[in-house]
Amino acid sequence: MSLHNCSEVVLTCYLKMKIIRAALKMS
Repeated sequence: MSLHNCSEVVLTCYLKMKIIRAALKMS
């Protein structure tokens, strides 16, 4: 697994967490 792919996965997970937290605050 290349470093670029790893960072891409981390970034995706980070964005998902932000979206989930925002959704929880909205509800």
